[in-house]
Amino acid sequence: MHPMNAVRTGLLVLLGLLVSGAAVGQEPPPRPEAPARNVGTITLPIGGSQQLTMRTKKRIANVFLSGDGVAQVAGSVKPDEVVIRGLAAGAVRLELTDVDGNKEVYEIIVQFDVQYLKSTFSRAVPSSNVDVIPMQNRTLILTGWVEKAEDVNIVLEVARSSLGGTATGVVNALKVGGVMQVQLDVTVASVNRTSARRRGFNMTINGTTFSGGSILGGLTSPGQQTQVPVPPNGVSISGLGLAPVPPPTGANLIFGIVPANIQILIQLLKDESLAKVLAEPKVVTLSGRPAHFLSGGQQAVLSAASGINGPGVEFRDVGTEIDVLPIVLGNGRIYLEVHPRFRAPNQAKGISTTFGFVTGFDEQSVRTSIEMEPGQTMAIGGLLQTSVAATSERIPVLGSLPYVGALFSTVFHQTEEDELVILVTPHLVDAQDCNQMSKRLPGRETRNPDDYELFLEGILEAPRGQRQVFENGKYKPPYKNDPTYRNMPCADPLPKQGRGKGGCASGDCGVAPERLPAAMNKAPAAPLVEGDGLSKPDAARELLPAPVPSRGNLNGAPLGIPVMPPAPGGDQP
Repeated sequence: MHPMNAVRTGLLVLLGLLVSGAAVGQEPPPRPEAPARNVGTITLPIGGSQQLTMRTKKRIANVFLSGDGVAQVAGSVKPDEVVIRGLAAGAVRLELTDVDGNKEVYEIIVQFDVQYLKSTFSRAVPSSNVDVIPMQNRTLILTGWVEKAEDVNIVLEVARSSLGGTATGVVNALKVGGVMQVQLDVTVASVNRTSARRRGFNMTINGTTFSGGSILGGLTSPGQQTQVPVPPNGVSISGLGLAPVPPPTGANLIFGIVPANIQILIQLLKDESLAKVLAEPKVVTLSGRPAHFLSGGQQAVLSAASGINGPGVEFRDVGTEIDVLPIVLGNGRIYLEVHPRFRAPNQAKGISTTFGFVTGFDEQSVRTSIEMEPGQTMAIGGLLQTSVAATSERIPVLGSLPYVGALFSTVFHQTEEDELVILVTPHLVDAQDCNQMSKRLPGRETRNPDDYELFLEGILEAPRGQRQVFENGKYKPPYKNDPTYRNMPCADPLPKQGRGKGGCASGDCGVAPERLPAAMNKAPAAPLVEGDGLSKPDAARELLPAPVPSRGNLNGAPLGIPVMPPAPGGDQP
């Protein structure tokens, strides 16, 4: 090799060695950081845990949790996974980074164990279908259906126990299946009877030589005191002069002997009074919802509050009033909290004050809780009360004499009887169809009378439609122009043809003869006596109508006449 070429080659080799050494001593340039990838949402129950592994399957180098107290990161025996445990309801952000710098982000939601809670509901209330919607701040929303109203409390208590007894952490959005509308029929029947007997005797004598009398009981009153002149052979009674007075209101029998100036006033009275109350209110409400019903008005009374102008005035409800809370139970029974009340003013029970008269009230009410089947009737309150008051006033010695003592005594005897019963009947009801609506509402079945009907006949209401006043030359009352008047019940139990005026027991009720069954038209006019062949059960059964169907007709259509079986040898009706 040429010496120059050898030197050139060595210089090149030396230069290469120097360049390679400098390259080995320098660090590699930094890699660009990989963007974080949002993986998804992980739901954990409180107290539950879950293992997480990155999708790169590499060792996890770093773990970051955005919040404390909601979730916790626990270590694992494997370097490529972590364990997340739920602590409390809430949401946090979890970020995992592997050895190569790849990042994955998870949204961790910690909530109640919904599946466990729903399984608890299904075991406690098998007929329920409850869905649980968890929210933050330890709140649950319960939706769905339960079969019975009492199941709602069971579901709520189970949910509250899962919250540690927090009553405000459960939102009740449950619904109860089935018919949940309850109609309550209430009947308040009250009777008050009072009987009083009074007996009194007053007598006044104004003679020329003697004046006196007996005014016990206040049937008469003493006149002006006078000084009776002393007769030549008489006795003077000073200060006892009784002048003739007009008959008082207490006496009802008055006698007098005019020449002798004797006036006799007798009170013999027997008073009887009767007061009846029959109220039948009805109210409809949803199961579990209270309802209030009032038919009446308000009465102003003086109140205890006073002002510049004297005592204040308050108003008290009078009339028929109902407060009811029904709950439909799962076994079909109805639980009722009911408070019916009937109140009416009674001036006799009022008091007079310096500010005026305060009205008293009569009231019948009861407040109770019962449980019964739909359609059943129960007496929730009743009263039988008898009060006896008697007084007697008599003059000593004279009033105690037999028979004669009646002239010197007064007697008052009063007996008061009270009878009260309150009945309730619940029904499960639903809304009516338009075809079920009654065509005759209160006040719609009549019209205002015209001048002829008002001034000449004196009627205040007339049937709707045209009216025929005279039919076949005979006067026809207004009520007979109504097409349904024949359906009203009658009092006479025997049919009109032959033996009576018509009655509901016979199915007649004033029906025209051509509309009656043949067997009824041919009934004998003689009364039913022994030996005529009609007193036997079989013969009597032939004259009786068939069982009458139910008369409950809501649409106002005329009710049919019951069909009777044909009489032996008679025509078919």
